[in-house]
Amino acid sequence: MSKKNSDEYWKQREQDEQDWINENIKNDDDFNKHLQEYYQELIDRINKDISNQLIRYAEAEGADLSEARQRVSDEDVKAFENKAKSIVRKAEKIRKRKGFVSRSDFSKEINARMRLYNATMRINRLEMLKAQIGLEIMDTNLDVHDDVDQRLSNDYLGELKRQAGILAMYESQHNYKDVAKVIMAQTKNATFSERIWANTDVLKANLDRELTQAIIRGENPRELASRLRKYVAEGVGNVTNVTERIARTESARVLNKAQIESFKKAGYKKCKWVAEGSACKICRGYALDNDGIFDIKDLPVWPVHPNCMCSTTPWYKKEEE
Repeated sequence: MSKKNSDEYWKQREQDEQDWINENIKNDDDFNKHLQEYYQELIDRINKDISNQLIRYAEAEGADLSEARQRVSDEDVKAFENKAKSIVRKAEKIRKRKGFVSRSDFSKEINARMRLYNATMRINRLEMLKAQIGLEIMDTNLDVHDDVDQRLSNDYLGELKRQAGILAMYESQHNYKDVAKVIMAQTKNATFSERIWANTDVLKANLDRELTQAIIRGENPRELASRLRKYVAEGVGNVTNVTERIARTESARVLNKAQIESFKKAGYKKCKWVAEGSACKICRGYALDNDGIFDIKDLPVWPVHPNCMCSTTPWYKKEEE
């Protein structure tokens, strides 16, 4: 293609990229609000499960929390099984919509946890409660995973389209498998999917421990409910922060992939690092060193760090041909 060689043009391109970064940051904030809604619903459901299984039971029956170690009722088992079936149906619906398992391969994650919960939930009311909380977390994970997957797909394809417009190229057609390879690529030996599940596994383990210790201590039901509400809110809050960081960082990774693919396809050998407004010292250094110009093959690994929102533009000067 014919490459531009006007200083004014490249200055405008850099300003346009800064504007795009700012728009991307706003979109990221909007997506985070969406995630926060999922996790607030999770907090509400976990607290409801705790209340139903322990607090209401103990107060209504006049029993103490030692009764939590008694056998669960057939009614509780049936309710658990119905909830589990609804989660499996949701997972299958998402899988069919995606077209194939490898796009969002959470099937093995769900199956492994279902086997564990089905094996333990009949032991006593405490184990039933733990299993119920596990189901609530899985239910939320399905929604979060699906939305993050869709965001990454849209980001990658959207950036390919944006770059095609900027570089005056025909937009390439990508099938689902091509997109899946980009989205599900490992970074530091883990995919975004594995990181999301590992993140909530920590929450589940911490809640299990707190519940078990509360039963051993024989805490007052009302005091236990109050303390656990705060603990649940804090734990889910930590999960929310980590998930937001995962989504933001993975988004930067697929955007970078789309940009570099586009630059190479258009015949560019160099690009310019564009640091976002609140960039860290490392990223600002990249933007200042040699005026941010890099051979594409020598471009620093991007994102440089979690939450990195920097970008790149193609760069060319006629005298370098």
